[in-house]
Amino acid sequence: MTLPPAPAVPTPGNSLVRVPRPNYANPASVAAAFFTAWASTDAIHDTQSTFLGRCAPLVTPALRRQLASNQPSQAEWQAMRRAWLVSLVQVQTVTHPAGAPPPSRTVVFLRIYAQRVTTTPAGRTTTSDGGTVQLNRVRGRWLVAGILFW
Repeated sequence: MTLPPAPAVPTPGNSLVRVPRPNYANPASVAAAFFTAWASTDAIHDTQSTFLGRCAPLVTPALRRQLASNQPSQAEWQAMRRAWLVSLVQVQTVTHPAGAPPPSRTVVFLRIYAQRVTTTPAGRTTTSDGGTVQLNRVRGRWLVAGILFW
């Protein structure tokens, strides 16, 4: 079965967030693209709604609604913008977490390991980051259905 072309993951032209184009037939590829889109912030170039636009093609409708209801408040976004906050993640590896149910044809759990680089005028910090997600196969494509812990 041939899948239709992957939709582009929207990112404003001057945003420093670069989401890799996902291969929707490969759950690890979708998980990595999602984590980059979800966990990265460019408060200098992006708008408050850019985050949701980046995540939308990578998630189920139910998770999209959940993400929409949990966005930073206007005051939180303005504080990040005033601080010139840029926090970018680079996914290092994606694995099947120990103790998780085995992958099936319709559901898989994956653990994402990443490095986060955060910059403000005050300096630059590098930390480890990551999370565990559930992906569901929806109409022939893997999509993130849940964020289990981070």
